[in-house]
Amino acid sequence: MRLTEAEYAELMAKRRKPQERVSEVPKQIGKSGESKIERRFSQQLAEHPEIPAAQRNYFFLPDRDLELDYAWPALRVGVEIQGQAHRIKGKFRRDIEKRALAMLAGWRVLELDGHSIRSGRGLEWLKALLGQVGALPGLANPAGLPPQR
Repeated sequence: MRLTEAEYAELMAKRRKPQERVSEVPKQIGKSGESKIERRFSQQLAEHPEIPAAQRNYFFLPDRDLELDYAWPALRVGVEIQGQAHRIKGKFRRDIEKRALAMLAGWRVLELDGHSIRSGRGLEWLKALLGQVGALPGLANPAGLPPQR
């Protein structure tokens, strides 16, 4: 079932203030370019008000046509959703280049697949990452990860 923007806004208004949540996600719900797993992750983000607003399809390098599925530019944190299309040889190589360039530009990019999103582990990993960069005080290690050295 796909929600219209109005239905989504009404649903979120019942839960909490949607304007304070994910800035670009409500506009993306139901658009043909967004996969089912991306919609599920968008919904998970919307259900967790402690997570700062994300930008969708963010071009993280000004001179390259490379974008992150979800980005927190001020924190230099991104999330990439890896679906079936990412297993195609050409796409796989482009993803390797994207990861390398993001890392060299100072970005931390979390890669998630359908299983990690459906299980909720992807959201926990994101919380841990956001905690490490100081965006979620008190949540520096909600996923039980070993401390960084």
